[in-house]
Amino acid sequence: MKQSRRVAKMSGFIADILKSGLGSYALATIVSTSSAIPCKVGAQVLFYRDGHTEGTFGEGCSEVEAETGRRVQRVLNSGKPVLVEIDLTGKVIEPDDIICGGKVEIFIELL
Repeated sequence: MKQSRRVAKMSGFIADILKSGLGSYALATIVSTSSAIPCKVGAQVLFYRDGHTEGTFGEGCSEVEAETGRRVQRVLNSGKPVLVEIDLTGKVIEPDDIICGGKVEIFIELL
């Protein structure tokens, strides 16, 4: 995608957030990782209340994004930010049968 289209898309997205009011979105940011976790510190995913997302933690992080999505609902309902740890030690990730090792900490906050 060209840079100008990405900027236009993000500008429109931010405008939508501002129109919707507080409490409609939660931002999840990876703050630490250990061992063989493919996610990078600083990666972010924005979760809509209805479950849709913007962004990604990166390739190979779908299990982390799915678990984060389950925990995001608590933040959206309570309005309180949380720091969560997801442990993938020895977990087999389908369909490639990749065995992950390690933990990831994610800060989830309401926007």
